[in-house]
Amino acid sequence: MRNKRDNAHSQFSIFNSQLFIFLRGAVPLLVVALALLAGPALLVWWLRGGQFGLDDALIGGAISVALLAVAGLVFGWAVGRIGRARRK
Repeated sequence: MRNKRDNAHSQFSIFNSQLFIFLRGAVPLLVVALALLAGPALLVWWLRGGQFGLDDALIGGAISVALLAVAGLVFGWAVGRIGRARRK
């Protein structure tokens, strides 16, 4: 009897739903993306002073894109070195 009840409970648990699994992956990615965009924009705003405006957001966004590009190139270079070392 207990096993039957446990199976029914686990089958309809919110923690096994597709929505929960999607949110479990999507929310951390959105938080990281927001931090990656907001961090440089807030730094530009702090350095320039005054009110936060669209220009601060655009400069901060450009810095974020540049940091992502550099990080991607470094990661690609490192993975390529690992691949070459394993082939030899």
